[in-house]
Amino acid sequence: MLAKALLLSAVSVSPAHADITFSGTLDPAGNPNLTYWDQFLNSYTSPIAGPDDSDRAFNIAIHPFTISTAGPVTFSSNGFGMGGFDAVLSVFQGTGDSAIYLDHEFAPFSPGDFSFDLTLGVGTYTLAIAMFGSEPCAPGLCAGPLAGTLGDGFNNLVNFDSSRPDPLFYSVHVTGSAAPLPEPSCALLLATCLGAILTRTLLSSKKRTI
Repeated sequence: MLAKALLLSAVSVSPAHADITFSGTLDPAGNPNLTYWDQFLNSYTSPIAGPDDSDRAFNIAIHPFTISTAGPVTFSSNGFGMGGFDAVLSVFQGTGDSAIYLDHEFAPFSPGDFSFDLTLGVGTYTLAIAMFGSEPCAPGLCAGPLAGTLGDGFNNLVNFDSSRPDPLFYSVHVTGSAAPLPEPSCALLLATCLGAILTRTLLSSKKRTI
């Protein structure tokens, strides 16, 4: 199994406004911050390179960040309005497999952009961005023993829409009094990470069904 070091993509930081933007594509040819949850190996592996966008849609973008001042933080998914995909945003406390699940959200009624708020303390966090349908297993959405962490993986139920102008594009804006800053990544998700023994299967969905 191949260890995959995830590096930060180009980000836009504005300390005066205490914000940061994570944007990119689920195509590994243009984004080094991707991984793939392999349900058979129960671990994160190198992202899927293709051959088609429908294959690359199963990749997950991993973006760590730090909070320097405790307070409310707003996560806004803006990629859909820019022609990108219908996203699922998942927030974990910490980095790597042991990062603790906090919340995940998506557009509640129909595909589109959305935002949600979390109150975060000082520390390091991980934002995982996946295509709609692919939700984290951590809150009990998959079978098998779960630790409530990023290492539990994802259910991989992707709803790929080829009619979108840029079907693999995402853009997420993080802002608030907590002043998020980019966190250098260092082998965040290794292929040696172990999830549950059983193959992940979907048990339930948080809000919207495919």
